[in-house]
Amino acid sequence: MYKKHSIEERLLAVQKCLEGYAPRGVGRMLGIEEHYVSEWLERYRQNGIAGLQKRPNKHANFEEKCKIVCEYAEKHVPLHRVSAEYHVSQAAVSRWTRIYRQGGYEALRTIKPQGTGRKGMGRPKKQEPQTELELFGIKLMRNFNNPYFSRDIAEFWRRWHISLTTWFRDYVYIPLGGSRPEIPAHIQNPDRYKKLIIIRNTFVIFLLSGFWHGANWTFIAWGAYHALLFLPLILLGKNRKYTNQVAEGRFLPTWKESLQILCTFLLVVLGWIIFRAPHMPTLLHYLERMLQWGTLRASYRFFLPDENLVWPTNILIITMLLVEWFQRNKQHGLEVTDAHKYKWLRVVFYYILILFIISNAGTEHTFIYFQF
Repeated sequence: MYKKHSIEERLLAVQKCLEGYAPRGVGRMLGIEEHYVSEWLERYRQNGIAGLQKRPNKHANFEEKCKIVCEYAEKHVPLHRVSAEYHVSQAAVSRWTRIYRQGGYEALRTIKPQGTGRKGMGRPKKQEPQTELELFGIKLMRNFNNPYFSRDIAEFWRRWHISLTTWFRDYVYIPLGGSRPEIPAHIQNPDRYKKLIIIRNTFVIFLLSGFWHGANWTFIAWGAYHALLFLPLILLGKNRKYTNQVAEGRFLPTWKESLQILCTFLLVVLGWIIFRAPHMPTLLHYLERMLQWGTLRASYRFFLPDENLVWPTNILIITMLLVEWFQRNKQHGLEVTDAHKYKWLRVVFYYILILFIISNAGTEHTFIYFQF
C-alpha cells in the first residue's frame, strides 16, 4: 500500500491534517484516498515520523487475526485505526474480515502466509480458504450456515441469509452508529443516550429487513418481533456470546446446548408464522387456535406411525437433520471430502434426487418471493 506514495507525500498529508483539515479534504486536495490519510495520521500520532516509514506487514497468527477481525467487524473500530494499531495493511484486515464473514473465525485458520520473494523468484501463489461456493464458474457467498443449530437469536441472524444481513449491517446499521455510536459532548447521561441509539438502530435494521420482504404489516410485525428478541442480547453485551460452531470437537451437543437450540428454534418458528400469515387478523386467528388446549393436546399425532402422510415426512425430516448435523463443519450438507474419489456417490445421489422430484410432482405452487 505504500508503494504509491512517497514519505514526502505522507508527511505533507499529515501536516495538512495537523493544520486542521479533515482527512477527506486532504485526500481530495492531494489526490489520495481518504483511508490512507487517516491511517498515516494515526501512525504519526502513535510513533511520530517513524510510523510513516515503509515497513513490511506483520505476519499475524490465528489468535491475532481473530482479535483484529473482532476489532474491525464486531466492535466497528475504524479500519485505519486497526491497521495502525496492529501494524498490518488495510488490505489484509479487509481480506480477513471478508473470510470471517463467509466462514466464521475457524476459516481464518486456513489462511496461508503470502510469499515475500521478489518478482520472478518463485513467489508462491496466493491461496484463499474454501469459504465460497462456486456455480458455473461463479463464486457465491455462503448464504446460510446451519441457522437452525443456533443457540440464541443473535447467532441465528449471523447464520441466516448472510448476504442480506451483511448488506444491511454495512450500509444501514453501521452508518447509523451501530452499537458504538458517537456521543455528543453536551449529553449529560452518555450511557442512557447510547442505549437509546442502539435500540433505535436495532429497530430500524429489523423493520427494514421486514419491509424488504414485502409491503405487508405482517412483515413489519415479523421484523419488530425479531428486534424485541435481539435487543436484550445486544444491550447486555451477549450478542457475540456464540461465535463458534455448536458442539465443536464433539459428536453431540450438551444438554444445555440442546435446550438452547430447541428454544431458539421455537422462537424462530413462531416468527415464521407471523411472516407467512397473509393478514394481521389471520395471524391473530392462527395464534389463538395454536394456543388452544385441544391443539396442543393433538400435537402428539405428528409422531404416530399410522399416519399415512405424516410418518414419511418425519423420516425425511430426521434424515435431513442428521445430514446437516454431521456436515455442519462443511460448506454445505452434501459436501464430500476428496469428491473426485467418490464420483459414483455423486451419480447415485443425482438419480435419487431426480426420482424424488418425479415421485413428488403435484400441484404447482407459486414461489414465495414472487409476491415481493
